[in-house]
Amino acid sequence: MKKTAGLLLASLILIAALSACTRNNGDIGPLFGTWRLEQMKANGTTVELYDSETLLYSWAFQSSIVAIQTILPHNNTRRALGTWEKDDDKHLTLDFGYTDIDGKLNHTPPAPLHLNSDGPTRLEIITFSGNRLNLRQTASDGITYDYSLRKAY
Repeated sequence: MKKTAGLLLASLILIAALSACTRNNGDIGPLFGTWRLEQMKANGTTVELYDSETLLYSWAFQSSIVAIQTILPHNNTRRALGTWEKDDDKHLTLDFGYTDIDGKLNHTPPAPLHLNSDGPTRLEIITFSGNRLNLRQTASDGITYDYSLRKAY
């Protein structure tokens, strides 16, 4: 009897540990996770994003937070934090217009991505499947930028 109770208790603890939530503040659907920016176009012309100085841009979504991480050589990184909101199934708004109290955290998105650093950027969702996300925005300078992202994990 003691063995059965002990085994039952151990099983319940194991089940609880394995089902722990990884999604802070609820399930945000297929947007959750980390996405690799594979390609960016300006007015239909491909923009060279990656070189010896910038190895990768990744976008991560959890809860209402978006983090754009720039991967640099020698395991160096830069991270811009903001919020995101899906207005409907056709628009995604990213907002990096935040500051912290002492100004030590950088919330400015990478300049080559042409996202607003002082307020919201409204992106049109062109296609969104389980592992592909294509977005478009027309910046204040009149240039239309297309972003092609692929889910990494």
